[in-house]
Amino acid sequence: MLKECIVSIGEDATLRLWSYRGDCIGLLEAHKGRNIWSVAVSEDQTLLATGGGDCSIRLLHLNKDTTANQLVYTLSALSESDFVRAVKLCSPSTLLCFTNEGVCCAICFKPHEKEFQVHPLWKDRDFGSYCAIDLLPRQQLVALGNLTGQVKIAKMVVSEDGVGVKKVHHFKAHKGKVFSLQLMAPTTGQVMILTCGPEGEMVMWMVNTDINDREFLTVSKQSSLYLPLSKHRWLCTTLLQSTSHGQYLVGGDRRGSIHVYLLTTESDVIIKPVCSLQGIHGNHGVSHLGADGLQILSAGRRGYIYRHVLQPNGNLQEVARQRVFKGFDWIEQIILERKQFIVTGFHSTKFIVHDVTESKTLVDIECGGVHRSWDFASAQFSKDVHGFVFLKDSNIHFHFLRFGMGPSQIILQDAFHGREVKCLVVLERPGRAGSVTGVTGGEDTLAMISKIESTRTGHSVSVTQSIEGHISSVKCLTVSNCADKGKSLLFSGGGRASLKSWEIELLDEPHMLHLSSVILQSVSDRKRRQLMHRVPPRNHLVPPDCRIMALTAFPAAQITGTSPCLGNLHCVAAACSDSILRVFVFNSKEEQFDLLSDLDHDKCCLFSLRHVTVPATPTAQGHAHLVVGGSDGSIHIWNITDTLSKVFLPSEDMPSDDPSPPDRKVGVADPKGKSHKQHVIPLHQSGVNSIDIVKVSDSGWLVATGGDDTMLTVALCNFNCKIPELVHLARRPSAHHSSITGVQLCSGGAGVVTASVDQRVSLWRVHQSPEHVDVQHLQTILSDVSDIASLSCWESEGNDVTACVVGIGLQCFKFPLKDV
Repeated sequence: MLKECIVSIGEDATLRLWSYRGDCIGLLEAHKGRNIWSVAVSEDQTLLATGGGDCSIRLLHLNKDTTANQLVYTLSALSESDFVRAVKLCSPSTLLCFTNEGVCCAICFKPHEKEFQVHPLWKDRDFGSYCAIDLLPRQQLVALGNLTGQVKIAKMVVSEDGVGVKKVHHFKAHKGKVFSLQLMAPTTGQVMILTCGPEGEMVMWMVNTDINDREFLTVSKQSSLYLPLSKHRWLCTTLLQSTSHGQYLVGGDRRGSIHVYLLTTESDVIIKPVCSLQGIHGNHGVSHLGADGLQILSAGRRGYIYRHVLQPNGNLQEVARQRVFKGFDWIEQIILERKQFIVTGFHSTKFIVHDVTESKTLVDIECGGVHRSWDFASAQFSKDVHGFVFLKDSNIHFHFLRFGMGPSQIILQDAFHGREVKCLVVLERPGRAGSVTGVTGGEDTLAMISKIESTRTGHSVSVTQSIEGHISSVKCLTVSNCADKGKSLLFSGGGRASLKSWEIELLDEPHMLHLSSVILQSVSDRKRRQLMHRVPPRNHLVPPDCRIMALTAFPAAQITGTSPCLGNLHCVAAACSDSILRVFVFNSKEEQFDLLSDLDHDKCCLFSLRHVTVPATPTAQGHAHLVVGGSDGSIHIWNITDTLSKVFLPSEDMPSDDPSPPDRKVGVADPKGKSHKQHVIPLHQSGVNSIDIVKVSDSGWLVATGGDDTMLTVALCNFNCKIPELVHLARRPSAHHSSITGVQLCSGGAGVVTASVDQRVSLWRVHQSPEHVDVQHLQTILSDVSDIASLSCWESEGNDVTACVVGIGLQCFKFPLKDV
């Protein structure tokens, strides 16, 4: 309890400030995940320290009150016989008003003197009862379109004495109503205007506005464009993107669709879209398009922000989508400033300025909702000064705001996953002794890259990058090595049948870049999207609630040798909850997944997956096996060599008796290619949760498994034949007190580390000989991590093995290898 308010925290991961009357006067989502565990207040009651379930510690300022920095003006009607139809902001303190009789006037507010001045600009009845308006504040240009197809462009002069009009130009743009117009300034000194007329007709115009004191503006027609048929057929927002293939126009229409056009200078050619994403932002339209580096941000009135990458052929590849917060559906604008992610929009009857980076609302203003004329603007040179204007009850309501968009909190300890961590994969970092790079995925839909460093007192973990991309939990990760040194391909899978590929570059600061994704869709989704004119998915048809439980991947070179034409091909296998094992080929150059085969396991849910590859020799062809563990307690071994050979082997390397066509291209999908060679080995009484495989000799592989029956098994198998052979088997019943969720072989198969839900991590010695295989317990360590879901091990300095477990948290242990 403070002098002026009460501070509360809860399991909804929010911090709330309450007045002594019982009103909530502040809300801050300071932590990720489910809860904030503790809070402390400084003696002067200006700082709050919080600690949450995401492992982060934060300092929050209490003295930043945005409501105290607002100046509110309410203006009645400018004339008894006229009323204001639309308002636009040239700057946070300069307002343009457009009336029903065609009068345009500027209102200049002086916040320090708490007064304003009105400057009439023009009166034109042709732009009275209706006009489409757009504004370029930096170039001081305003454009209007009317019912008869006329467009008016005016260049204004803003000074300390007031606002005036310097140049005006009229031209006929369409034969009918101008539904919308968009002003764009792709480069300095260049202004373009896109007008939308009847029946999907759009025209791009070039506006010549040099800095000399010429008395007129000139407009020339550049190109004609066609907007696809829809109920509301006009653009709401546009974005120009220049690439090596030309200049692209990205437009969002009132139907909620996004279209991409490749612009040309041929005015007699009607340009049609090269890509259309129909209705992705709902029926209320696309409200914002912007660029964030190489990504295109789009927002609409359905509550989602999409990130797309513009491909060389003009297609848009979705890489991520996110929701600001529940109930905030009407997003209008995205502002990227000072590494902050700010969105504006409407929540119920309030206008909201929300900081997505810090999960807090900066400003909320009661305005009656979105269905009115309004505008929001920030100062060009001072990003702490803002203006918001709206019409309500025929009056003009203007709010002059001063608030910072910079961070109001200090992060003392970085956040980890806010919810349970489901998977972990460890990458080597060249040239850094005692340090590895780990990638984790969790139920918070995030994938995080972390540096795990070994110290004298233990281990330190620091998050270097947090990636959003999945629409549900990330359940599994796997890595495939690239031909380029220092780079790896990471594949992530999880809920909603989502499979994504990422390129990781292991520099001093590891960086992950999204390449491609596949969201396996149901038949009903496919039919619905075909009706909406979307490009239909290839052949990935699964139930919408299907989950990818395990992944494994390897480059084509592991079974074909070092053929240069195969350096971009990787085999990716996904074990799914619908009892089907799906085999893909991924082309890293084209960034494309293609389905090769789907292998049914008779209604057995699949939990774990590994692969075994035997490289090709001058006398023998290489082959590949997939080892799958499921809920039936058995491991299923599939020989997928025949399926992969049709894709991975060039035509000149194919055997003469191969039935595939001689002109088959490398990397072409073969969805009919099935692998029917399955070998089943029963090992457990219930589900097989984890599998690890290590080669110990020319003809021997150790296969270690752990299951729900608390049993640890280690088998010696021979994969040098098309039908694998089980040579020896060792079982260790009751190896743990609960389900074993992690198994990994270490020291070349001489030892095995296991982890369980019972929060115990154990080290075992493996004895192997031509006659038998045996497992002996060596050491057990208790873990502080509950609900252990995954385990990874690597050999570190000092002849030790480091084991890392994840669940509700992350913890590392060291085992001495001298005992193994």
